[in-house]
Amino acid sequence: MPISFLGIYYKQPSEVVPVGRWGIDFAPDLVANETISKATITVYDSDDKDVTTELVDGAAEIDGAKVSIGFKDGDDGENYKVTIVIETDLGLYEGDFEIYVRER
Repeated sequence: MPISFLGIYYKQPSEVVPVGRWGIDFAPDLVANETISKATITVYDSDDKDVTTELVDGAAEIDGAKVSIGFKDGDDGENYKVTIVIETDLGLYEGDFEIYVRER
């Protein structure tokens, strides 16, 4: 299962990020005709606590090789790690990015 860290996004505590804006394009990890059948998203705070239900807004969207999710809320000054694991007919792939929540 390849693991890739794909960057950092910033949001304010009250900001709502719609599905489609932030996600991971798994195309570089997939071979021709490999398709995503399932995506699991987990969000962890800096204490490694699962805060998925508090931060995820809506269901994951799979669009070809891209998986995206919406985000809401978050504590000012907190950094969150987002892990997306996809299942395909050939295997599992994982990608990570971080969300820094800062009141500006």
